[in-house]
Amino acid sequence: MNAPETFTLNLSRFNRAPREKVFDAFATQAGLAAWTGPRGMREMAGQLAALDKAYGSVDFLAGARLSGADLFVAPILAYLQLMPEGGQLMAHYPNVLGAQNLLRQRVSFTSTHPQ
Repeated sequence: MNAPETFTLNLSRFNRAPREKVFDAFATQAGLAAWTGPRGMREMAGQLAALDKAYGSVDFLAGARLSGADLFVAPILAYLQLMPEGGQLMAHYPNVLGAQNLLRQRVSFTSTHPQ
């Protein structure tokens, strides 16, 4: 088995908004839908492709164990899967789905996932 390539994934965004509003944009389905909008959904394919490549054949983004990188993207991907367009889009990225399914097995994920 070949060692996976090394990837650097930098995620950053500057938001001129109160902290609570920024949190809601990532932590609620309505907030994520408003934040991404139609343009965001078009751009999401490129973001998912980068994540899919970063996961490759491993379960975590930054090594052999769960890290902050995985915990950062997990809720975003969970909410994305709740949107009809997001679920359809994510179906094209098996490495992202595999990693997300692994995280869904964690008690911390299931106890905080929205119903």
